[in-house]
Amino acid sequence: MVLEQAVSKGTGLRDALHILRLSPHNAIAIGDAENDHALLAECELAAAVSWGSPTLQAEADHVVNGDGPSAVGAYIRWATTKSRLPASWAGRHPLMLDPARTDTMSAIAAL
Repeated sequence: MVLEQAVSKGTGLRDALHILRLSPHNAIAIGDAENDHALLAECELAAAVSWGSPTLQAEADHVVNGDGPSAVGAYIRWATTKSRLPASWAGRHPLMLDPARTDTMSAIAAL
């Protein structure tokens, strides 16, 4: 895929979420290749497929095991049936209580 400089799946998702008035705290990304790093970075929950890039798997919060679209579908069904994901998964995008401070006492995890 060839994109203009500073344009990625991540910037596209960020713009789409903004237009839809949705938060990245409510977004899950699932990727398989090197061009998905920016996409995963934009979402609260980042998953990589087990048959994809090992580098992406190392960056992801979770690895979707399986061998194709049915495994991704099962992961999406599982994630969307939860009213809340486990608190231990939070932290990719903390909510800043005081933007002037950068210490952890001025942030809370988005759940």
